[in-house]
Amino acid sequence: MELIRLDSSSETSLAMVALEVTTTLRMRLGIEMITSIQGPLTADMRVLPPGQLRVHVRVPSSGIEATLVFVDVNDKRELSQIQNIGSYRSGPLKMHDLQTLPLRKIRNELRRIIDDMQAKGDLAQALGSVGTAEDPSSAGPGRREVVTDEFLLQVADSYSHLDGTPGAIQLLQDRFGYSPTYMRQLVARARKAGFLAPTTSGKKNSQLTPKAKKLLLQAEQQNEGTANGDSN
Repeated sequence: MELIRLDSSSETSLAMVALEVTTTLRMRLGIEMITSIQGPLTADMRVLPPGQLRVHVRVPSSGIEATLVFVDVNDKRELSQIQNIGSYRSGPLKMHDLQTLPLRKIRNELRRIIDDMQAKGDLAQALGSVGTAEDPSSAGPGRREVVTDEFLLQVADSYSHLDGTPGAIQLLQDRFGYSPTYMRQLVARARKAGFLAPTTSGKKNSQLTPKAKKLLLQAEQQNEGTANGDSN
């Protein structure tokens, strides 16, 4: 791992922590897909907003390469975007390959690398809050026993934030821990419950309805009121 200083015209001195996954590290930790990790830093080792970890991966089974962007959300390390998707082999990239991107295995590899960094004291603080955030554990693909309106509202809110993002269902799968098929069913149920705007033939629609926005605002105000009450 190395700390690379970057030129900056601002008053903030920038640095980039860069971990290249070497053959030795790959064999020792059983890493198959992650090739590098990067994160922006200030000179005093504080992560610049928005505190991202950029994880470059290559998937041998499909030939996909991509950059996964992780952020810290309420002390949990969440996947927010999948960027620079392509194929490092000859031939076109198939939609089926994208749909089967092994996000769970990639997260497990990332967790092993970060745990190893922390155990060695090897610039672990350079990853900032997103590096030390908890990796949400999931029991694997399955079905939720009770699907409440509150849960469907969470699904709708998360889906709306991924508006236009390629592989949105896969990102939801990574966050909630369910299979892609079940996540599509949950999105459909959230739409049926009136939290997502209707779709038209051949077009997706991730816009929240006025009903959903009102309920989210009420929940936010309620949380703020509870927090203010606790501080008094």
